[in-house]
Amino acid sequence: MVQSIFCVGNLAKQEFMVNNKPQIFLSGSAAYTGLAAKIIGVKVLLISSVGKDFPQDWLKILLKKGIKLKIKKVKDEPSIFFKGLNNKLIGKNIKAHAKNLPFLLQNALRMENPNLIYIAPNNFKIQKELLEIAKLTSSIIALGVHEFDLKKMKEPKNVLNLINYVNFFFLNELEAKLITKTNTLFEAIKILRFYSINKVIMVTMGIKGVALIYNNASIHIPAFQVEKEIDPMGAGDSFAGAFLAKYLISQDFIEACKYGCLISGLTVTDFGLNALLKLTQEEAEELIKGFVI
Repeated sequence: MVQSIFCVGNLAKQEFMVNNKPQIFLSGSAAYTGLAAKIIGVKVLLISSVGKDFPQDWLKILLKKGIKLKIKKVKDEPSIFFKGLNNKLIGKNIKAHAKNLPFLLQNALRMENPNLIYIAPNNFKIQKELLEIAKLTSSIIALGVHEFDLKKMKEPKNVLNLINYVNFFFLNELEAKLITKTNTLFEAIKILRFYSINKVIMVTMGIKGVALIYNNASIHIPAFQVEKEIDPMGAGDSFAGAFLAKYLISQDFIEACKYGCLISGLTVTDFGLNALLKLTQEEAEELIKGFVI
């Protein structure tokens, strides 16, 4: 039986500088995670809210890839928009759309109980509401966070409390240090290990690979090497999607890490979702044969 994932999060428009000219691409944490999971071979329902200016063609692209959509179109609000400014990510219109996600998830769950619910990086308050809904199901629960949201919080350490709700928790190196209030990754992992009893905590580290933390132990998995990194946006979200999909299929953490590293590595080789939109499941399976850890 084909496994299924509900991916709850943002679809967005994002500005990238291409040849010194701004171009707008399909983006958003849910888009990266949902597409990565679909490539690995599970059923995906992507749950999100978009604005009046969100291109219909982008939704058609996701549908063509086999991703089902549960979308609220807000006619009087623009879509979520991200752009880089002075090496910082600036986001607009997030709250206007994030507030619709709990209602959308409840409606989707009335129709189907998925094997896994992934709550993508988002507003902390909304994530807590989504977790309260998800924990009433029999589904595996996974959560992602983002430094963009953590840096706006007075107490990022409060996010650690959410681990009690989930089976899988995803963050990157900077996020790990923010929520543990530590200065080094070594210190952060040491603290996170105490939260990992019967939980899986994944810390992505870019070209250094991934730390898999489970039952008070940690394992290092190397990154999938690519010739050139074009844009790092979405790498962590893509890792989460591929990891969770492969875990549902194989029930093997290490194998899931390999696929997560492969897909996240390929994501950074082009702008936005371009690399994943070109990638097929058959091509991913062929590439994984040469990825030895």
